[in-house]
Formats: sequence, structure tokens, C-alpha cells
Amino acid sequence: MIASDRTTAGARPRERAAAVSTWAGQHRGEIALALVVVALGLGLRAWVGAGPTGTLNLDEATVALQAEQIRSGQLSVFFPNQGYGGTLEPMLVALSFLVLGATPLAVQVVPVACGLATAVVCVRVAARLGLGPVGQAATGILAWCWPAYAVAFSIEERGFYGVAPLIGMVQVLLVLRLSGDGRDRSVERRDLLALGLALGLGWWQTPLSVLVAVPAGAWLVARRPRVVLRSGWAAGAAVVGAAPWLAWNLAHDWASFDRAPGLGLTWWDRVVDFWERLSTATGLATPFDPDRALVGWSWAGAVLVVAVLAVATARTLDRAPGLLAVLVVGHSLLYGMNSLVDAVGPDIRYQSLVLPVLAVAGGAVVPEVTGRGARTALLGGLAAGAVALAVWGITGLGAYAESDDVSLLLGSQDLERVAALLDEREVGTAVTDVAGAQITFLTDGRVRASSFAVPRFPDLERAARRDRTSTYVLDDRQLGNHDRLRAHLEARGVGYEEVVIGLWHVVFVDGRVLPEEVPIATFGDLGG
Repeated sequence: MIASDRTTAGARPRERAAAVSTWAGQHRGEIALALVVVALGLGLRAWVGAGPTGTLNLDEATVALQAEQIRSGQLSVFFPNQGYGGTLEPMLVALSFLVLGATPLAVQVVPVACGLATAVVCVRVAARLGLGPVGQAATGILAWCWPAYAVAFSIEERGFYGVAPLIGMVQVLLVLRLSGDGRDRSVERRDLLALGLALGLGWWQTPLSVLVAVPAGAWLVARRPRVVLRSGWAAGAAVVGAAPWLAWNLAHDWASFDRAPGLGLTWWDRVVDFWERLSTATGLATPFDPDRALVGWSWAGAVLVVAVLAVATARTLDRAPGLLAVLVVGHSLLYGMNSLVDAVGPDIRYQSLVLPVLAVAGGAVVPEVTGRGARTALLGGLAAGAVALAVWGITGLGAYAESDDVSLLLGSQDLERVAALLDEREVGTAVTDVAGAQITFLTDGRVRASSFAVPRFPDLERAARRDRTSTYVLDDRQLGNHDRLRAHLEARGVGYEEVVIGLWHVVFVDGRVLPEEVPIATFGDLGG
């Protein structure tokens, strides 16, 4: 009997291996396509990383420093010095540091992995919508290789913009699972628990999660009202997922609800803004430079999205009537309630959660064809088109990043040279407007630098003011603080040496001059 059990046990791995081998043989074409698409997406991201926007920016360096704090046991609930932006991604970066070391590459690995995982979930959503093999593959291609904005910024660690779309698409997948009738009660309970956990985690990571959660939840209730009777399971799990957010707010007088005022735009202004920005979201316009567009009409993206949603809705009418349209339209209506939209300029970061939905809708439009050759030709053409569109957008983004009016969000060119100079001069601290986190990370903490225009770490702000002589690193683009500092020093007869490295002014002051003594400008001053 024992020998028989051992024989059976030994046979099971062989049977599983044979089944896997058989499956792989039957799906060689799909596997090859998936590998090619993954390689194309990675190649695009490697190209972005080697270009002018691939340098470490303020957000990335902030996450890197926070990840190092997490490694040393200093856990935090939110992105530094603010009451929102959960820390799942910094925790993943901390794990990446353990494997790859504390390098810029180890920072970028995490958002890339989140982007790939989001594409996989998009394919599962497409399957739940009833799309065939071609539609599912098309969804994966679009979610991973399109548009240029999604590709370019999936290598940038922005704190929570990688994990938020992933959680959002998990919510959509679970809503689809729960929308079916005649399901086993235990399976439904499991899905409700998973949905509640995803809702709670999404809320902890970013309030932007409601732009997906609310439309998806409303659609589910309309589709299957009886699910409300069992929503207690989801509510309990949501409390667990949002527990860090709840605990922090109980201790800080619900400070997460404190928001900076907008710039005077109305709800309707922002809704219109959402639809106009769809030209960038669909790859028809260049990220951060929407005037460089394939179609010289700002509403071209909106028209394209409406047309795609109409076809996609017709093709998914049996499984999920109207879901894709509800997700996009609902996103736009809730987008209008976010006053932070007013201050991000051409950045479409607040549309990032709708981009995977657009990929699924695009996949639903691609027709199912029979025959291996026809499928290969269709999907190969789609992949080539998606990559070509991404290359066009990324090329334009790179040109914009090297222009005089480049946004501070697009990397920090020449800062490695600045860090090397500070190391060479044995500078222990530096005062900067926007580069403190980058300099601190690039020098492995040998130079402790502040960022008074966007302060994140109080210990760095204090350290940068303690030396008897001050060293300033000031940006040459938006704030103009190098001119203010120079005028202040010359008016008071304080000696200094100024070294210009690319976009940065490094000022070595003969004495201690604190930012409070100089009429320094911050982003709050610009907004006011």
C-alpha cells in the first residue's frame, strides 16, 4: 500500500509536466507572441531609461530614500510630508534594493513590474468580457506597448502611480466575476472579500482609486442588485485594506481630507479637460507637449475614444453591457472633482487609471479572425502600430525634455555631475529648491540636501542648514532662485563662487546664508 502511494505520488509530477508540455505545444504561437510583445515593451522602456527622461527625478529619489528608511525599520503610511499616497510601492522598492542594491535601476524595476502585471490583469478582464484569443492578445499588446505616456512613465517610480492602475484593474476583474448569476456561494464570498480588500488597498494608496471603484461598483449594483445583500464581506475586507489610512487619520485629525485649493477651475472645466487630454492618452499627441500631435485637433482623442467605446460596448453587450463606457465616462465625471488637476499642466497623471480600460476597449474592437496566418498578420500589425506610435511619442517627449521649458517632473539631467562636484569639494550638506532627494540618494547620503520648494524629509531640511558655509544647488528652469540668491549675496557683500552644470547653478557661499534670509520662490508662490 505504501509503495502504491509512493508510485502514485511520483506519477503526479510527471503527469503535470506532461500536461504542461502538451499545453505548451498546443499554444506555441501564443507563447511566442507573448514573449515577443514582452520583449518589445521592455525594449521601449530600456530606450526611455537611456534617454533624457530616464534620469532620476524628484519623486523617484524620494521613494528611494523612503525605501531605505523602510529597510532600516522606519515604516510610514504615506508618501513623505503628505496625507495621501500609500507606501506599497516604496515597500516593493525596499525589497528590490535587497536583491539589486540601492541603485536607480532597482527603483525603476518596480513600476515596470507593476505595468506588466497590469497588462496581464487586462488580458484576464478581456477574457471575462468574452473576447476571443485575438481580442485578448490585442488587449495585452495595447496595455503593455501603448500609449507613449504609459510606456515612458512606467519606468518612473512616482510613489503609487504604478500599483494604483493594477489595483484598479483587479477591481474591474472582480466586479466582472461577481456580475454573473448562478455562482457558488463560497466562490462569491471569496470574490467579495478580494474586492473589498482591493477597494481598501486602493483607497490607502490614492484617492484616485475611486475613479475606477465608484463607476465599477455602480455598474455591478445595477447589473446584480442582490450583491448588495452580501456586501458586508466586502465592507469588512475594505476596512482591513484601508487600516493604515484609517489609523493614521484617527491620529492626525483626518488630515487626509485637507486639500490645497484649486486654481479657479470649475467641475465642468475639469471634465472638458479630461476629454481634451485624451489625445495624449491615446497616443495621438506627445506627452507633456500636446501641441506636437498627429492630428491637429485637440478633440481627436475624444472622438476616437467615443468611437472605440461604441464598438466595444456592442461587442461586450452579452457579458458586460455598458461597463467599459461606464468606466470611462464615470472616470471623467469624478475627475472633475479633483482640484489637484489644476496644477499639473500637461501631465496626464490623473488619467493613469483609465489607460488600462482604454487598452481593453481597444482590444474589444479588434476583430476575431480564423487561421494562424491571419491571426499572426493582424496581431503583428497591431503590435507594430502600437510600438511605432509609442516610438513617435517617446521621441517627441525626449526632444521636449531637452528644451528650455522642460518640466521638473521629467528627470534631473546633469545631477550626477553636480553630485560628483559636491563629493569632490567634500561638501557635507546642500540647500536646493528641488534636488535634495536626488543629491542625497546619488551620493549615498554623503551629501545631505534639502528641497525647500517641495520639502519631504524634515531631517534633511534641518541638516542642510547646520553648516557654517552654505552650498546651494538651484534649478535654472521654473523658479529663478539662482538670480534671487545672487542678488541677495551681492547686495550684502557676501562672497561666493558659482558653477553652472547644465540646468543647475551650484553656489558655494562664503558663510552661512539660510533660505529664509533670501526672497526664495517655491511652487506655492507660483500657484498663488
